[in-house]
Amino acid sequence: MKKILHIILILGSAVLQGQKYQDVGQFTPRIYVGGMVESNNNERFVLGANPLYETYYKEELIGDTFNEDYSQIMVLKLNEKNELLDYGQIICTTRGAIEIGGSSNNLVINNRREMFFAITSYKDSLIYRGELLSYAPDSSSNLGGVIGMDSDLNIIFKKFFPQDVFVQSVETWNDRVYVMGNFRGDSITMHGVTLHYMDEFASTGLGTNYIMVFDQHTGEVLFSDVFGNSYECTSYNSSISKNGDIAINSACLGYVQKFQDTSIETSGVGLGQNAVLFVMDKNFKVKYSYDVAKYSARGYIGNFNYDDEGNLYCGVGSSYYMSFNDEEVVEGLPNAAWLAGVIKLDAEGKTIWYNITASYAYTNFRSLFLVNNGVMFIMSVENILYGLNGSEIIVPSENYEVYLGKLDSDGKEASYQKFLRFYIESMTGVEDGRKVLMVARIKDPEFHEYIPELDKTLTDYYNKFIFEIDIDSLTDSKDLQLAANEAYKIYPNPVTKSGVLHIPEVEDQDVRLLDMNGAMICTLRLNNERINMVDYDINTGMYILEFRIEGRIIGQRIWIE
Repeated sequence: MKKILHIILILGSAVLQGQKYQDVGQFTPRIYVGGMVESNNNERFVLGANPLYETYYKEELIGDTFNEDYSQIMVLKLNEKNELLDYGQIICTTRGAIEIGGSSNNLVINNRREMFFAITSYKDSLIYRGELLSYAPDSSSNLGGVIGMDSDLNIIFKKFFPQDVFVQSVETWNDRVYVMGNFRGDSITMHGVTLHYMDEFASTGLGTNYIMVFDQHTGEVLFSDVFGNSYECTSYNSSISKNGDIAINSACLGYVQKFQDTSIETSGVGLGQNAVLFVMDKNFKVKYSYDVAKYSARGYIGNFNYDDEGNLYCGVGSSYYMSFNDEEVVEGLPNAAWLAGVIKLDAEGKTIWYNITASYAYTNFRSLFLVNNGVMFIMSVENILYGLNGSEIIVPSENYEVYLGKLDSDGKEASYQKFLRFYIESMTGVEDGRKVLMVARIKDPEFHEYIPELDKTLTDYYNKFIFEIDIDSLTDSKDLQLAANEAYKIYPNPVTKSGVLHIPEVEDQDVRLLDMNGAMICTLRLNNERINMVDYDINTGMYILEFRIEGRIIGQRIWIE
């Protein structure tokens, strides 16, 4: 029987396809929401930016009004009923100049109810409760900063960065503040530290990723370095574990990315910006790197989160082929070459399981976080979504639809719920993972056709609504049937030209051997889970071995010597 998805929305009670809406709160007009968290005493904090000179919450004007040449950042403090308790307003003396981070939840909180967020870039000066936070003469632009606040919205930490230094992600752990972003130019000096672009990759600094770690109380720089390469890099997402391992997203053009002594090849095609994952321990040493697009023109490792055991869950996507580091390669379907889904890594960066779909057009698994007995994600779908066995999972009724999905802790059982004409901006788990709290905007002004009781004057494209979702009520009307697998092993690897290659628990079949560009070299016969390599004349080198399991195509890198 189809379950009911309970959602809380503004404006009384309205029923839509079995979904229930109730009054909780709304941001208007045109506020961009950059993050939302709930503290350990059930207080909720929402971070937003508004290019206009006034902000409303539940139709009540909040904050100072100012002339149209200014803009603002707003931090709202709400109770568990989403009633407004307090707010903090940071005013920028230039209209429309503030960007608040790049991740889907650019607001982090510690167990002392202290919050931190990044200001990616701003112009001129920042003012908070009558205090000048940062002064930039001569209308300086592209300035970045990090703000920390206590639960009463008093500022307890602030760091600002010079021109052309962008702040894109922030984390907090054990009285440390981790700041990630990028800078333009050959070098930059900030907070007494000079960082240089990675000249082994580019002749000029076109955008180099950096990390700086500060002592929260003294402001001292504990660590700094550059990573990625110097080809238009960004670092918009991060997550930190209980033991201080920090996972950092690094998206760059070019073939190679580097962090300390760890380097990783990204795209073998080099036509698009590919994102890789670097993980650094609490002693500032890189533990491992991870990539899903080594053989693709484009790929991403998006939002990710740690569980209590130090395992990492990531939303991923890649074109044509998805490679799980060097462990395995999965190929897209004919005419459905975009692959996307969720992976789980252990504390050493080994793939525990993956759950991947295929589609004709770009599909994005984002806003990923952990809940009771599973992982939640936002999935945006532009075209038909397939399991890797070719079965249709979702056929969107319009060009773009958004789904809230859930996988169990083994990455196998999946359920989802479609959100008609919503665009979800920020999302987080609350009540120990039993509920989801998210902020979404209406996708188009015709939304009142779906909820007749909704006042059409409030359906402006930029207005925001708060949703609270009971995870246990998520519909199971259709299983996503994603292609869930544990990382597959063949042995020995490397294998000699005269040796025997074993592929356990796979039925007899012709196995394709591909070069690293995807061109077929020959077919190998698998009999009784064995391939006799002496029967074939194959040059020494790295190859992709492609075989089928229950209708799914599996690719495995193999070295023949």
